[in-house]
Amino acid sequence: MSSLLLQPADPTVLFSDDVQSRTLGRFSIVDGYTVSSSGGSVDIVDVDTTRAFRLTRTTNSGSTSIQRNYTQPLKGLVTVEADIMRRDATDGTTNWFSVPYLYGTDGVRAVSVAFNKGDIVAYQGTESKNLMRYEQGRWYKLTLEVDTINQRFDLLIDGKRLVDDATFRSPLAGGIARIEYYANSSNYGTIHVDNLRILQGTTRGKGNTALAAVQTDAGNAVQDGTGWRLDVPAGTQTLRVATKPAADVVSGITINGATAQPGVLSDPITLSEGTNTISIVVTAENGTSQTHTLTVQRALLAADATLRSLTVGSATLSPDFGSAVQDYQITTEPGATEITVTPTSTGPSSEISVNGHTVQNGAVTTVAVTNGQVIPISVSSADGTGLVTYSLTIKVQPKVSAATTGSQPNDQGWRTSPATVTLTLNEGAKASIEYRLGEGQWQAYDAPLVIAQDGETTLSYHAVVDGAAVEKSGGTQTFRIDTTAPVVKLDGGPTGSYVFGHDPTAPTCDASDATSGLASCLITGGGTSAGEHTYTATATDNAGNTAIAELKYTVEPWTINGFTAPVDMDGGSMEHGQSRKHCSPQIHNVRRHHGNHRHSESEELHHCGRHLPRRRCTYR
Repeated sequence: MSSLLLQPADPTVLFSDDVQSRTLGRFSIVDGYTVSSSGGSVDIVDVDTTRAFRLTRTTNSGSTSIQRNYTQPLKGLVTVEADIMRRDATDGTTNWFSVPYLYGTDGVRAVSVAFNKGDIVAYQGTESKNLMRYEQGRWYKLTLEVDTINQRFDLLIDGKRLVDDATFRSPLAGGIARIEYYANSSNYGTIHVDNLRILQGTTRGKGNTALAAVQTDAGNAVQDGTGWRLDVPAGTQTLRVATKPAADVVSGITINGATAQPGVLSDPITLSEGTNTISIVVTAENGTSQTHTLTVQRALLAADATLRSLTVGSATLSPDFGSAVQDYQITTEPGATEITVTPTSTGPSSEISVNGHTVQNGAVTTVAVTNGQVIPISVSSADGTGLVTYSLTIKVQPKVSAATTGSQPNDQGWRTSPATVTLTLNEGAKASIEYRLGEGQWQAYDAPLVIAQDGETTLSYHAVVDGAAVEKSGGTQTFRIDTTAPVVKLDGGPTGSYVFGHDPTAPTCDASDATSGLASCLITGGGTSAGEHTYTATATDNAGNTAIAELKYTVEPWTINGFTAPVDMDGGSMEHGQSRKHCSPQIHNVRRHHGNHRHSESEELHHCGRHLPRRRCTYR
């Protein structure tokens, strides 16, 4: 016959350790723990999203363990609980880790639970049984409910009772004197232990059908007499419900007829305006069932004066929109002068105004903005009983603008004089300005910049808030300055003077420009007639600067120094105007210039016109 056990209505927590506050690194004896690192190590580590004990065994030496010892053994109904996780391979290699073992005052193992070769194992009596396969890297909550008087135990894994009223492996002498998580011998590998708890009593109640809590995606329900109640806004069209039974283990739960799991939200349940009733049935381990009622009161749409949604274009709304939240900040793009807002009311017939102007429900509305401006959005219920105003405070991100004065660039972007650049922030912006030239250092801007250096100079600028550059707040501009005329000269061509009829080759242009480059070089002037002439070379660079080079020279006519013998006028005649005179050809000396040299020679005149310009000689 089993002994009668009396336990408190609520179990007493004897020990609890979530490990979160423990220092990372090697773990030593502290807070009632006994630690052995023989054959491996015991450490505190961060793993996944938690902090836990890590037991690693690498050699066959002693025992790698953490344990708690009780000089006053634990008796009666005792619950031992911990979260366990392994990442070792499950390929069949023996790697037995005890999680945990319970010992009596005589040091004999009474209850044995382990992870081994991919299975969670427990001794039921003297037989070791595989309960389930474990997944590498997954946490499992193991709960041992131990009856030291009747020498029986239950094992729950993640709230599911896999061992029910099993006998001990060996008789427990004097109560529970040691609780140990360990590995020894050639059982190599690693295990993680977290959230250790030891309770006097248990949460077991095989006939318990009570609910400890009812939760929904619209908030937690409250107990209302024998049932549960929840009020939701008019815009709540569906509801998902989760329950927490008072007992750790129940046989089943249904929500509105659909099977549910403890703590897991149900599929959406459609709500009507007004009163909605949702039934929750809890079936205990012994088969006893109880129906609980959740009453959901949904407000009427006609009386609703809230927004269901609010979106803003190319701006950031903070905090995220919620119908019950009425104050927001909108952060715009740098320098923005307008934004778009799209307010949608919960009640389809509610009236909406933005900045005092009525707008269509769900329509995109453009609003002019300045930094610090507050935009009100008001919603009036269809029945006229409600009015809610949402406030949008505008924060326009700073934007730097650049204004340039000086000579204007030509079609190729070149300027022939320095440019002056003035940088300014948009109105109301609270920021400073930084700039840099080329790849130089960023520096504070405090006065207009003069870009005067010949060549290409890139100016970059942006706004700075709290020491950090504001993204997309600035820009870059490239200035092409050429204030220097090209270099030009004339190569070749005539020099000094030469005699008519001996024309040398015309000169060529030799020009260059080191900054914007040479655009053209044009040669004009020159001539072969008697007299002074000038060749002019005009060089133009790509910025429009010009330079001129000149070459001056003289073309000299033929000249007559005299005859060698008297002229016989009977030999011919020479007409001049209306008179005619006679001449006869003679040999005479002719001097002509060739360059800067004079030459004398004798020749026979056949055509007087060669020596007497503008006269015509005839021979008879």
